[in-house]
Amino acid sequence: MQSQSAAPAAAQFRGPLDAARQTLAKEGLRGFYRGMAAPFATVALFNAILFSSRGQAQALLAHEDGSPLTLSDELLSALAASAAVSLVACPTELLKCRLQAQGDKKVAAARLAAAGVDPGSAALYRGPRDVARHVLRNEGGLPGLFKGLGATLLRESLGNLAMFGVYHLSKEAIAHSKGVPTSSLGFSDNLLAGGLGGTAFWLACYPTDIVKSKLQVS
Repeated sequence: MQSQSAAPAAAQFRGPLDAARQTLAKEGLRGFYRGMAAPFATVALFNAILFSSRGQAQALLAHEDGSPLTLSDELLSALAASAAVSLVACPTELLKCRLQAQGDKKVAAARLAAAGVDPGSAALYRGPRDVARHVLRNEGGLPGLFKGLGATLLRESLGNLAMFGVYHLSKEAIAHSKGVPTSSLGFSDNLLAGGLGGTAFWLACYPTDIVKSKLQVS
């Protein structure tokens, strides 16, 4: 939905349900996992960088009296983590978005042929490594893999500020309502705070995610 043309005449999908229906009909269940290899291969590294850099920032901001970090401390830590993780997220997202926008190679070739375009003249990707090779060869080398880095950094910054900020405030609110310290909160309390934080992440950064996707797929 993000990468298709906004013009009604050129739009391939009428909405998310139509996109799901067409994907299932043309590509099967496998189509819903298009482009998964790149994020799957880097998800461990992504989260390792996100939480370790956030932890390092929190350690630097720790108070000498041992008092809990303030909201501003948490937000500064989130910004530091966002800057670090964007360097992994940007090239990973570029590979994923291009494969998702293309869809199945045979379906894409048929769509080009129907539009009067020779499929042989188009860059149809076989997988994430093929996308990377094409970008390195034809789009300025290594910097080409970081197309959309500014938008990725903005997405991660807005999202993580919202996520960790809401997570922090939610835990404090729950702890206050129960009259206990945040360190005493149970699994369900942390689950609720985490869910609210995750929702806040996408509400805050989704517009920049669309900008990033359009830049990387163009």
